[in-house]
Amino acid sequence: MDVNKDYKFRDDLVKNKEDTVPIEILIDPYKGVVYRYTAVGAKVLKEDVQAVLQFKYDILDPGIFSETTLRKDKYFERHIGLILNTLILEVAEAPDVGEDDPKESGKE
Repeated sequence: MDVNKDYKFRDDLVKNKEDTVPIEILIDPYKGVVYRYTAVGAKVLKEDVQAVLQFKYDILDPGIFSETTLRKDKYFERHIGLILNTLILEVAEAPDVGEDDPKESGKE
């Protein structure tokens, strides 16, 4: 999944600094749905070999759906789970902050 192709951040909808930035889905079948993650965690399974993402979310705009329909839709939950997984992988693969800055890394 790619930012600004499959989903985009809606900074314009942030109401206070404690909230996460809402995300708008840009592709069918959930095009136009806007939501935000409210809690994210991982549950370890099978003797510390596997972990499953767990998350909670608020639906800010259900698009053409009702909120109830989306909350009962296992494919919607999988879809936003894939977006979350993409976000986590992007952060994990990003270079460390200050890696190229001698002032930040103490190499000055």
